[in-house]
Amino acid sequence: VEFNVGIDGTISNLEISSSLGYGCDEEAIRLIQEGPGWRPAIRNGSFVTERVRVAVRFNP
Repeated sequence: VEFNVGIDGTISNLEISSSLGYGCDEEAIRLIQEGPGWRPAIRNGSFVTERVRVAVRFNP
């Protein structure tokens, strides 16, 4: 799952990098949206929006 973390820690522009189907894509997005909060990236002492990629693994 790829998404942006904004300067206020909000996430946006969620995208599935590699689809599994069978409802896994929707569940991965739900986990990211409802999980713990995100901290923004800091570059040169200032908060910046950053693109993040997170691997979500599913067991059969």
